[in-house]
Amino acid sequence: MTASAPRHATTGTVGVVLPADWHVVDLATDATRHAGVTALVDAQLPRRDDVATVRRRLRRDVEEQSRRAAQAGGRFSAYMLDVVGPVPLPAVITAYRTPGALATDDDLRALADTLTARLGPAGTVDAGAGPLGPVLRAVSQRPAADEHGPDLLVGEYWSDPDDGDGLLLLSFSTPLVGLRDAVLELFDTVAGSVHHVDGTPAAARGR
Repeated sequence: MTASAPRHATTGTVGVVLPADWHVVDLATDATRHAGVTALVDAQLPRRDDVATVRRRLRRDVEEQSRRAAQAGGRFSAYMLDVVGPVPLPAVITAYRTPGALATDDDLRALADTLTARLGPAGTVDAGAGPLGPVLRAVSQRPAADEHGPDLLVGEYWSDPDDGDGLLLLSFSTPLVGLRDAVLELFDTVAGSVHHVDGTPAAARGR
C-alpha cells in the first residue's frame, strides 16, 4: 500500500473507503482493539522521551473512546491522523449495526421522526440516496462532556445494506465545529463510499 492509497474498513458484508491518513481500530475483541490503539499511537507519535507524556495521554483518550464505542456495539472506529492545531485526532467515525430496516417509505419516515425527536430543534435530519439505497443524515452539535472539553459536531448516516444484519449507522464526530461545511463534505464523501464487500448491489439482493 502506498502512502496515498485509500484505506478500507469493513463490518460484515459492508465496507467503506477512507482517506489514506485515517487509521482503523477493529472493535471486535479487546485484543484487536488494544492492538489497533497501539498501532494508532505509534503512527501518530514517535517513541521518544520528549513526547512520552503526550503518547500516554493520547493512548488513554483513544482507549477510553474505543472502549465506549465497543460497549455500545461498535464494529470498528477509524481516526483521522492529520493534526489540526492543538487537536491530535480531529475526526473519528464508528460503524454500528442496529436492528431495523428501511425497506419502505414508512420505515424511513419512522426513523426520521425518531432522529428528529432525539436531536430537537438544534439538529437537522435529511433524506437522500446512497449506494445501498435511502440514507438519513442527522447532524447535531453536542456540548462538551466537561467544562474543559470542546463541543462536537456529530454526523450520523443511517442506511440499510439489506444483508440480514440490520441497519448500518456510520457515526462521525469532530471538535472542528468552525469548519462545519468542509467537515460535513468529508463525512458525506466517506458515507457515500459504502459498498457490499462482495460487490453485489442491494438491488441484486432482492430489494
